[in-house]
Amino acid sequence: MKKYDDNIPLLKNRVETHAFIRNISKHRLPDGTLDVEGNLKLWNDGMQGFVKTPLWEKTPGWREDTHLQGEPYLVFVPGNSGSPTILIAHGGGFSWRTGCEGPNVAWYFHQAGYNTAILSYRLLPYDRYASMADMQRAIRLLRARKEEFGIGEKIVVMGFSAGGMICGNCATHFDNGSQTAPDLVQQMSSRPDACVIGYGAMSEVSFPQPFMMEQPEHSLFGDIPKDKFYLATEKNVRPDSPPFFIWQTLSDDGRHGLCLAKALQDAGVPYELHIFEGGVHGLGLADGENDLNANVPHIAEWGKLCTGWLDLHNLGGKHENSDVINKILKYHPQFPGNYAGCDGYKFGDPNAECNGIATALVPTVDVIRRTGELGCNLLVVHEPIFYSTEDYPDWRAGGKNSVSKRKRRFWISMALQFGVDHDHMHAHNPDSIFTGVIKYLGWENYYIPSEKVP
Repeated sequence: MKKYDDNIPLLKNRVETHAFIRNISKHRLPDGTLDVEGNLKLWNDGMQGFVKTPLWEKTPGWREDTHLQGEPYLVFVPGNSGSPTILIAHGGGFSWRTGCEGPNVAWYFHQAGYNTAILSYRLLPYDRYASMADMQRAIRLLRARKEEFGIGEKIVVMGFSAGGMICGNCATHFDNGSQTAPDLVQQMSSRPDACVIGYGAMSEVSFPQPFMMEQPEHSLFGDIPKDKFYLATEKNVRPDSPPFFIWQTLSDDGRHGLCLAKALQDAGVPYELHIFEGGVHGLGLADGENDLNANVPHIAEWGKLCTGWLDLHNLGGKHENSDVINKILKYHPQFPGNYAGCDGYKFGDPNAECNGIATALVPTVDVIRRTGELGCNLLVVHEPIFYSTEDYPDWRAGGKNSVSKRKRRFWISMALQFGVDHDHMHAHNPDSIFTGVIKYLGWENYYIPSEKVP
């Protein structure tokens, strides 16, 4: 990870000096056309000095006359060890790059503890399929080189406007990789673990309507019906699609978010949808650091809403454990610093005031419900909250799992915090589970340590 550490202070500097921000008044040339060349030069200048990771050894279909946009790459910014990686795709109508939706967003989520990766994907004259291929390649590459980056398998895709459209495509068109491929990168899965979309125009299939853009329509939605349907995210949602977080402003036409949300609901895919009244397209973080100089505080809350939602899906930036969890872990044998099992603080706000603690062996639906009824907001359990050893909340048999949904619904409504104490319990000698049983049965005097057994 040391190789990429210098990207952290450099990103901080570039964001604080507004290196990627270009006021909207400078977007056009005297003849009224978009200053695409000026925009790309601004991005390229801002990216000077970063350690970049090329996506391809040889970019498919690369054209030398597009040298100004550069071959596709990502800029990795290390966060807390073990945190998921957020792959961030800027907007720009597939013709230019928006800094407030790329580096600025990367810095925000880096500060929240995440590993982040800024994606620079192919633009016009390449088609949308090329942009999709770049994001899919980036997902695979991060997984193939996870030891080099110091990250785990979990990848969240996050995009805005055109970048959001690509994210939606990659969350509905993915595969598990080809195990026979000679290229290790292509052996990796391209399925993201979550998809975050900011004001993306999902399609023109559900309601034909141009979307604010002057570029040729095919750059956004495809030329022929077959392409239009393939590129329409809401028409390609599958039961095994990852969970979605969708936000947009009402001025962008709320039907984009509503159509996608309905498709996700029909497929049984978890989602969260926020349509903010007011605001305009291209807000980024909505904190004033955008080409519009727009600071919209109530829309700027989307970042906090998103991190909270990621926490619910076990995709939060690594938090410090609560005092209670730390006391439990202090009692246990020490695990390696890179421990990535199911133990520790899992979901909720670690800084929330503790109103009461409940413990249980298995976190059943009834246990979670009863915890809330007792007025407790911290539940410490032995078995993982969900069914997989890694405590992956979106594991769903056959694409649907009503129990998982009920658990999620209860803990959200009750603002519960979770801690899991499994691996560490079994690491004791004797095993803490057996110790408890022996004590409960009053058999302490009969217990013979294993090392004394002939």
